[in-house]
Amino acid sequence: MTILPIELWIKVLQHHYEDEGRSTDYETLTSCSLVCSSWREHAQRCLFSSVGHDIYRSSKMRTSFEAAIHPSTERGKVLGSYVRKLDVNLDRIFNFTDGTLDMRRFTLLLSWCPRLYELSLHVFDISRFNEVEMAELQFIANTVKLRALRLLRFGIQSTIAYQLISVWPTIQYLTVGSEIATPPPLPLPSIQLHEFNFCRTSMRPRCLEWFLSGSETSLRTLKFRDARGQLMKSFLAKHTPYLKSLRIQRYDKDSADILRLCTHLEELVLFQLPIFIDIKDLPLTIEHFSFYSRATTRRHPLIALINTLPNLRAITCDKDVKQYHDFAAIRGACDVKHVELKVHSSFYRDWYVPVYFYQT
Repeated sequence: MTILPIELWIKVLQHHYEDEGRSTDYETLTSCSLVCSSWREHAQRCLFSSVGHDIYRSSKMRTSFEAAIHPSTERGKVLGSYVRKLDVNLDRIFNFTDGTLDMRRFTLLLSWCPRLYELSLHVFDISRFNEVEMAELQFIANTVKLRALRLLRFGIQSTIAYQLISVWPTIQYLTVGSEIATPPPLPLPSIQLHEFNFCRTSMRPRCLEWFLSGSETSLRTLKFRDARGQLMKSFLAKHTPYLKSLRIQRYDKDSADILRLCTHLEELVLFQLPIFIDIKDLPLTIEHFSFYSRATTRRHPLIALINTLPNLRAITCDKDVKQYHDFAAIRGACDVKHVELKVHSSFYRDWYVPVYFYQT
């Protein structure tokens, strides 16, 4: 029997960490962790790396997980350090039927995960943290240096987004999934964002200016639904010379105006590819173009893009592109220009497209 080096087995384990739909294959990883001691650590790193709120819907799973990472034992400290992503439903009252944590359990869980990288929050019936809760979070922030924050749900009158930014100035990747009606506070935050995502909702210019006040030269990836109004476009213009990736809901006049200012753009993602207007005057620096296809009977605009973007290296799209009557022409144009065409069985959940050509 041929014995493969452990480095190759690690690659196999990492392959099962996330499938095409970006969900962790827990069953396979659990089985792998029981094979032998040399596999256990690497399988458990993957197992504990990403923890979803559904683990708290089961009393048995919650008890098992909390016992595993409890810092009262050395093994618990090790397993707790493996947790890099945490997805939490947060409310005033603990409810294990829907996996919702109260503040006491939430702060306790954070303190047990000292190497936490990304925190995703769905907040219910909490408009702001009180002084005691803020003090607890600030104490935890001395150890837990968050880099990514995804605020996926919160009330329109909530100030939680502002409070969490003030607690964790280390945040570099920020997603805001709800509209914010409350005016931003003073002073301005000290965070320097590399990525900002508000593609699920519109954002008022004064709120956008607050979140990006310290990120004029650091912002590299920007995702947004629309940029209506001259004030919004004027503000975004300060960041466009430094952008590497732009991900927008649609291509229209407003987004076209912004694209003309992106002089160093390497990646463009469109959720809706326009059918009745031409996509033109795109930055010639684009290397990766991604889109969600829609049925059309006219000549597909992608062919013109392939022929006019000299640095284009890859195109990502969903399987419906094969239904176009000129799909053969699209593939032929890619072959001529040596452009890789990536066709996926389904578009990425939560409009997620991996970055191919640069690191932030």
